[in-house]
Amino acid sequence: MKISEQAAAQLKDILEKQDSPEAGIKIYASQGCCGPSSAMDVASEPGFDDTQIEIDGINFYVANELVDKMEYTLIELSPDGFRIHGFPKKNSCCD
Repeated sequence: MKISEQAAAQLKDILEKQDSPEAGIKIYASQGCCGPSSAMDVASEPGFDDTQIEIDGINFYVANELVDKMEYTLIELSPDGFRIHGFPKKNSCCD
């Protein structure tokens, strides 16, 4: 898993505003109409089913079932928000 400089800077800014020094970014699967997709949220600490990964001083709490799928991903900041590139594609029904 990699993160762009812009995304890292934005996430660090978000996490600095949290009341918890253990705050991190939770990455989990979200079920949609076309199959699973990735989702991110701020978490005060890792959950019992998360693997903690630190990248550029940012704690990521990745759902255990996604750890292997996140190996070749890139988190970037786009005009629409954060994107996780390289996460397994959804079914073609949403194209």
